[in-house]
This record gives sequence, structure tokens and C-alpha cells, in this order.
Amino acid sequence: MLFPLSYYDGDWYTEEQVSSRFGCIWHGESQSQIEKLELQFLEDLKKG
Repeated sequence: MLFPLSYYDGDWYTEEQVSSRFGCIWHGESQSQIEKLELQFLEDLKKG
């Protein structure tokens, strides 16, 4: 499970454009399960 903490669209630094920022906490039964979920999440992001 992924718990979102914060999200920001905009310019974090005066001259550096940042499209978005996302912070989160992973929760699962074991570290291996969390790592598997994280890898799956990253693959899904690549697919769009």
C-alpha cells in the first residue's frame, strides 16, 4: 500500500522548473513485498 504525503506542481527553485513532486510511505507485510510493489509502481509509471 502506498500512502501519499505531499504533492506540488510548480517551480520549487527560482530558476529550475519542476513539473511535480510526490512524497510517500510504503506499507506492507515485509520488506520484500514492499520492494516488489515499488518496482511494479515504477514500471507502471514508465508505461504511462
